[in-house]
Amino acid sequence: MDMHPDEVAVWLEQLPYTNLPECALLLRQGLQSLAHAPLDGGLRFKLLRLYWPALDRYYPLLEQEVRQYGSVSSPKIRQLAILGVELFAYLFSAFKLALNERLAKPGLLDRDQPKVELLGYTMMAARQYLLVSQQNYYAMPPSFWQDCHLLYSFALSKGWQAECSSHDDSIAVMYQQILLLGLTSFNRIPVAAQDLAKQLIFDVAERIRLIPVTSLSANAYGYLLDLQADTPPQFLLISALNPVASCYLLELSGVVETLEKSISFLQTAQAPIQSTQLADELQLFSSLLQEWQQPKRRRHQREKVQQVMEVIITVPSIWFRLNGMNWQLPGVEVDELHLRSLPPPPPSMLVQINQSDSGFLLLGQPRGQSFLVGEVLLLTLPGKPEAAKLGIVRWIGLCANGKEMECGIEELADRPLPVLCRPANSPGEERFQYALHLPAQAKPSRLVMAGKPFAAARDLILHDGQQESRIRLSQLLQQSPLFQLMEYQMSE
Repeated sequence: MDMHPDEVAVWLEQLPYTNLPECALLLRQGLQSLAHAPLDGGLRFKLLRLYWPALDRYYPLLEQEVRQYGSVSSPKIRQLAILGVELFAYLFSAFKLALNERLAKPGLLDRDQPKVELLGYTMMAARQYLLVSQQNYYAMPPSFWQDCHLLYSFALSKGWQAECSSHDDSIAVMYQQILLLGLTSFNRIPVAAQDLAKQLIFDVAERIRLIPVTSLSANAYGYLLDLQADTPPQFLLISALNPVASCYLLELSGVVETLEKSISFLQTAQAPIQSTQLADELQLFSSLLQEWQQPKRRRHQREKVQQVMEVIITVPSIWFRLNGMNWQLPGVEVDELHLRSLPPPPPSMLVQINQSDSGFLLLGQPRGQSFLVGEVLLLTLPGKPEAAKLGIVRWIGLCANGKEMECGIEELADRPLPVLCRPANSPGEERFQYALHLPAQAKPSRLVMAGKPFAAARDLILHDGQQESRIRLSQLLQQSPLFQLMEYQMSE
């Protein structure tokens, strides 16, 4: 491959950016060469700086495609997601190589600034590699965390940690952003909220303080950072009796204070208007606050189970299945849109691995369905439709083979029923929407709908295939960017 900067610049400009698979393969080939080919360190750095704008141009297009369908929804999308992760893996490897080459050739008149700049770019590449991997549910490979700790340790030894350049934050702040990303379970954050989570992390990370364990006067619970370990910070009881010089306590009180102020502001802003967008932000900020103070722990015992389940995802697809593979509900006039609607994708056959009081773990390959965190899904044992359960996707992980996914499911209810709903105060203006009625039993009647239909005391017309009823929404029980679970009463 040509390694002349002018030729590479022309090649990068002419890449087929809108052909996502082909462009990714070409970029990967180029970055792979830079991560392995013998080159002068200065030339390698110059070429890498040409690739960065190309990635800034290409990756948002790939990211948009992956987010639209979910990174585990089909082999094609999974392959795109894998390519996206590999691009930044090779970018990070190439920057590490360029940095090592630069540091291995000291000279009498060698200036520090080029080394600081290269170290900053390497830390930037590490941060982006981690972020892209997390957003696509990939676990970081061995040595990643050790590499990040070594980069920061080196900057610390040279006194370069506070150095900034025009392109980004200081080396120390970028490292703190990496640490805070490492504390964050992106596989539990809905896709629509990931950009906000990223921005929040980047904004508040500078308020992290690294306190040497050697300075602690008493034992303390908190996140322990070991610069010699290949792990992100670990939450545990930190002993002050036998301190290790390479260990630090992540002091997060500044981060917590900032987050608590934001939560208070959101609560005040949301109270008079009941904005669903503010509610989503409040839910995200609250979950991050909890996680950064102490990671989630298992609350229930897991029981091993091995059985195949049919899985259908999204409210319309579930509705179609529950309604006998039909878009028409008895007693409701079918409009032209429903007549033209195609059947949803067939169920995915996934294996249930375990079960607890709150939910279970599924493993397998989705069949063209958009598995997204925060989406509702229907789970049925083959041949037993009467045992159908409604659940929520709480987290997603991609297995090491890049083909299978695992996802944690929270159970909502048994035997949901298909119904249709429309606003009560605008007859004829708004069509019926698909909804799932959850039988009352000992609880008040509940309703699941896609989107954000809830408003306090809002009246809806509910049609169950036999009769119409006027209902009033009374309480929002759960929501994600994709659905709402609401309590309702009969309206007078």
